[in-house]
Amino acid sequence: MNRLLRSGASDDDLVQLVLALRDEDQLCLMQEETETREPQIICSLGLFAR
Repeated sequence: MNRLLRSGASDDDLVQLVLALRDEDQLCLMQEETETREPQIICSLGLFAR
């Protein structure tokens, strides 16, 4: 995603990538744990209009 952003990819290209990552369950890291913990953000990406 970072590479696409730096190369000036279109909004449609970014949307397609995000949808593909979602479909492949690559947007969230899920781990089986015996203890329940609060969700934690491990990475965020700020987007802005040019």
